[in-house]
Amino acid sequence: MTVNNSTILADNQTQIVNNGGQINLSNNSVIETGNWSVISLLNGATMTFDDSVLDLKEGTLDLANSSTVEFNNGSLFKTRVSANVKGRTPQTISSPDIDEPFTPNSINSGTRGDRIIVNGSRAEINSGTWIFGEGSVWEGLYFINSGSGRVNGSNANYIRASIENTQNIVFYNSITKIELSDIKYNRGFQVLEDSDVAMIGTNYHENIFGINIQNSNFYINDSAVYENEDDGIKIKYLKSHFVSDTLSVYSNSGTGIYNLGGSMHLQNTHVYDNEKWGLGNLSLFSPMVYNSQFGNNVYAEVVAFGFGFPYFYGKGSAYSEIYDVENPAVAPDRYLMMAFGDVPNPLYTNYIIVNTTDASRFYPDLSTFSFTISSGSSPTPDALYSTAMSYIAEEDYSTAYATLVSLINTYPSDIYSRIALSYLPFLYYRVNVPIMYSIYDFSGLYDYLDSISDRYLSEMKDMTIAHTYALEGSYLRAAEYYEQIIQSPSTISIGLIAELDQAYCNYMAVIYGLKGNVSGMTRTPRNYAELVSIEEEILNKLLNRGLEDSGDIVEMPALSTANYPNPFNPETVIEFGIRDAGFVNIEVFNIKGQKVKTLLNEFFESGTHSIVWHGTNDYGHAVGSGIYFYRLRSGEHSLTRKMLLLK
Repeated sequence: MTVNNSTILADNQTQIVNNGGQINLSNNSVIETGNWSVISLLNGATMTFDDSVLDLKEGTLDLANSSTVEFNNGSLFKTRVSANVKGRTPQTISSPDIDEPFTPNSINSGTRGDRIIVNGSRAEINSGTWIFGEGSVWEGLYFINSGSGRVNGSNANYIRASIENTQNIVFYNSITKIELSDIKYNRGFQVLEDSDVAMIGTNYHENIFGINIQNSNFYINDSAVYENEDDGIKIKYLKSHFVSDTLSVYSNSGTGIYNLGGSMHLQNTHVYDNEKWGLGNLSLFSPMVYNSQFGNNVYAEVVAFGFGFPYFYGKGSAYSEIYDVENPAVAPDRYLMMAFGDVPNPLYTNYIIVNTTDASRFYPDLSTFSFTISSGSSPTPDALYSTAMSYIAEEDYSTAYATLVSLINTYPSDIYSRIALSYLPFLYYRVNVPIMYSIYDFSGLYDYLDSISDRYLSEMKDMTIAHTYALEGSYLRAAEYYEQIIQSPSTISIGLIAELDQAYCNYMAVIYGLKGNVSGMTRTPRNYAELVSIEEEILNKLLNRGLEDSGDIVEMPALSTANYPNPFNPETVIEFGIRDAGFVNIEVFNIKGQKVKTLLNEFFESGTHSIVWHGTNDYGHAVGSGIYFYRLRSGEHSLTRKMLLLK
């Protein structure tokens, strides 16, 4: 069926049913629904909008049996108060333990579920909209090259809704504002490849994966990220920029905020009670931190490379705080602050409130950290660096760039000049490349880097050139520069960082089909699973490298566990790890706290194991849909996790 330049009014209680067929709307066509109206797409049906509009006004869009709605070429997907969007067909996920990033080419791979695709178009999802999976976790929402301008502009995507029980919420090269929303029970949330997303007044909780940001801008304000089964927020790769203000990140099963390559600016942010690090920065960019708190996380509260240790700043009485009232005798929880790799001495950590009476809680030692507030009045290397960081905090990137160049030119043999070099690509990008601009011109930066001749800066100069090639998309050239560093690094940590960045660049070359000779390179992942494996290997080496001088290697926690899929129907795999051999007990409880089933109670060796719960009670009877908890116990330790059974 084809509709051209026409309007279809689906009045109260009207039903539009497409059973396995295709409806194409084009040339300013409109479908507008009224109260209790239903659009049903069944059995692989598709509805395609081309320069047209779907206005879901207090009606329902019902997808089932692998059906699709797609908006192309300037179309508009609009919902109003009390609109419902539901999917009933899940997508098969082959790697439930990996939050594999989406690419436009991957949308037609694997087993399809129900899906909505906003491609080169715009969505306006208004207050009161409920987007959910009915009886299953449906495939989800894809925003591809959608929205334009600024996140607060009229041409951006706008979402104000409850979103739950989807496999994928993906923003790819898209501009989106998410406001006053509740996002829960989903598999993952990905902000990818030059997207610009703002999340305001929103709760993101009880999802399998946290918020995953890759090569994109993400602004989050007056929101909370909690009780997710992975890291709360993960920032990856060089073009990513993360800004938070009035944010709580707590009770996530991984690290609260984990940065693997981007830049961050945290304000009025509280990160606490997460099961790994509070703030982990394994990037050469120092996060800017203002008036924030980090406390009671299971591992260290703040951990970072010395080069990339957070820059805490404040005004008047606005100090950040680092605290921990738990047991420092437990190895992973031993440290409040950890700086590893090449560490400036002293490392200025101004505007922090932290208990320094126990020197053993600081790595490598308490004397590494200086808690004295520098006035920055004299033109010393640390004062110039401090001044530049203040300009970055104020988002005056042009002045920050000029200040760091002055630092490098004046003190080329100082460690702060090495740190300053690593910032130049990020700042040059912010000053010279507008958001969503596809042509990158870094010629001015390359000219400046070519002019640097000091031998002390040669390695960081090569690293900076590689970063710049990666920013402009010349991934194979970047990988070649990283290989030079890998072959002869000044420190083990620098070599490992170069391996991490090389792995990413060679993976991106595979994704974009770039042809080149990678033989002889150290890290050449062929797919995302291999990239994740390499990242985990290198990050473990980096973390352990930072501690091995003191003999304190990061230990496996006494217990760890996760289940997948979650939500599930009819069964889920519960994976658990135990540090010490012993008896293990796993019991399932309903939401009232009543025991439903004892899954196991037997002896296991140290390591990782798994067991399947088939959704039955101790009598073998199937249990109903709803929230369940399982409790893992071994020795003196126990963990409890939430599961959602949907039928």
